[in-house]
Amino acid sequence: MKNLIYNKMSPNQEAEYIYHTLSCESLEKAISMLVEQFKILHSKGQLLLTLVTVTLTITGFSGPRIAASNLFSRITLVCGLSFTLCSAIFILTGTLGIRWVTNYYSEDPIHTLTVLINRRNRNSSLFSVSTWILVIGLVLYTISIISFMIIQGTINS
Repeated sequence: MKNLIYNKMSPNQEAEYIYHTLSCESLEKAISMLVEQFKILHSKGQLLLTLVTVTLTITGFSGPRIAASNLFSRITLVCGLSFTLCSAIFILTGTLGIRWVTNYYSEDPIHTLTVLINRRNRNSSLFSVSTWILVIGLVLYTISIISFMIIQGTINS
């Protein structure tokens, strides 16, 4: 059995590959394939936004108590929330931003597909950036909680 090799194609090469090699030979079939990829990015963006929402909700309940415990917890809490909110902005304006696939049309099907692939790649990159910003935010947020628990543990002991 042959191994698949990841081959980084240019958007134009990928468009030609989708249109010709995958036997789409129809713009409708090729666009459907890309629409499914957009749906995956959209659902993953919603998942990230859910994590942001949970973080903000928890902060509403425990944030003031954590922030009042010590300076380190306060700083890491504020930084964590700032990164988390930045992630939400990237998600909302990038991955979840609405641009209809039907707005992209050219007489040349390869050009149409290339434009859509460029858009998909841009959304994918924004998703990656959003994910890393959220990870940093959640790590800082968790550090603030750990610091709070350590301080509370030493005070209550």
